[in-house]
Amino acid sequence: MGYSIDITTDASAIIAKTKKRDQAKSKKIAKTLALLAEPGPDYPSLRTHRYENFDKRFGAPIWQSNIETGTPSAWRIWWFHGPKDGTITIVDLGPHP
Repeated sequence: MGYSIDITTDASAIIAKTKKRDQAKSKKIAKTLALLAEPGPDYPSLRTHRYENFDKRFGAPIWQSNIETGTPSAWRIWWFHGPKDGTITIVDLGPHP
């Protein structure tokens, strides 16, 4: 089952800023978004898991998936299911806190 990907304004700004400054990371972000869409968040390399620290901030159950691993301050992407069925909404991305 494939997912539709929505991206909040704040997350879009981070993606645009990264695209201008770091092409390698930008490619990793694009690959992660593609994997979240198809085959989906259960894809093993994404290592998706709940990230309850952001639930209150965004008012929904938040999930975290890997953009990169094995590097200092490896980047992650935070998202939730919805608001429509079959949709993943990206709310934030950046270095692992």
